[in-house]
Amino acid sequence: MLTFRQKGDKISCSIKVPPYNMDRRIPTRFTSQDVKQMLIVEGHDLSGYILEQDTTINNRGNPPLLEATWVFSKPKKAPTKARKTRATTKTTKE
Repeated sequence: MLTFRQKGDKISCSIKVPPYNMDRRIPTRFTSQDVKQMLIVEGHDLSGYILEQDTTINNRGNPPLLEATWVFSKPKKAPTKARKTRATTKTTKE
């Protein structure tokens, strides 16, 4: 099962795979690169997005990880602080 969700500046992708069993024998593995490719194929533009939540799904692992969520977001720009100027003092020598 594959679910894409976009909320504001975040794109999340949730994947759930069936467990590996002797009848079906279909190993399933998803990495971050696979999820990026799926998002691009679905029409999402990932330029400017960074990966916040990274994981790997593998139904052959011990214990198997069958469900995961990847979150991509646009980085927030830090507000620039106003530069403080120093007060100048004039001293006179006598």
